[in-house]
Amino acid sequence: EISYSFGDTLATVEIISTVFGYLDRRPECKEEGDLAPEELEGRILFQNVSFSYPSAPADEKALKSVTMEIAAGKMTALVGPSGSGKTSCLSLLKRLYEAQEGQILLDGKPLHHYTRKYLHRKLAVVSQDLELFSGLLRYNIEYGLKGCALEKVRGAARKAKADAYFSELKDQYETGTSAQTLNAVEGGDVCLSGGLRHSVALVRALVRDPRVLILDETTSKVDADVWHAVSKAR
Repeated sequence: EISYSFGDTLATVEIISTVFGYLDRRPECKEEGDLAPEELEGRILFQNVSFSYPSAPADEKALKSVTMEIAAGKMTALVGPSGSGKTSCLSLLKRLYEAQEGQILLDGKPLHHYTRKYLHRKLAVVSQDLELFSGLLRYNIEYGLKGCALEKVRGAARKAKADAYFSELKDQYETGTSAQTLNAVEGGDVCLSGGLRHSVALVRALVRDPRVLILDETTSKVDADVWHAVSKAR
């Protein structure tokens, strides 16, 4: 019994060491600024941006001298084959990485001059690999928002053509959801299909009223009418 306890203790120590290792890490991105203007157009400009992933050789660039402008209030599509740098551009916009050369401007100001909290409010992202939580459907949508009214949640769902489906569920927005992807019901929780999971992610982004909505390969995961509705959402 003592030997088993000793083994469990060693395993626990290893896990704790890993956790503290993450806590002790320091971000390599530039320090955030203090910009948080009340009004934001959402105009984005890449100026001669070059970027290599930390795990890649320095001469193996995911982006090389990229210059482009994304106008505010309009839809802009980044089109190219796999590995051409589309997701890398989005990762830089989300400030998950820092470009080695050039800069990214938001309304004429370098991206890192804004506070991270402000950027997270104004730039909403729907990623290829999305996360849902086991819990209420409404909780999954309004996660991170304080005092978010149900009507606002439903308004965002209507924009994404999802309100009709969610309203047909037994408990509507109070329905329990599973983090699994199977279209089934287990233990009273609804397991959403892949397309509906992406609809939830879209509603989660829209309910935040972002100035910039970033969609990473989302159009291939939802119905055409949903995509058309989202493209018209303001």
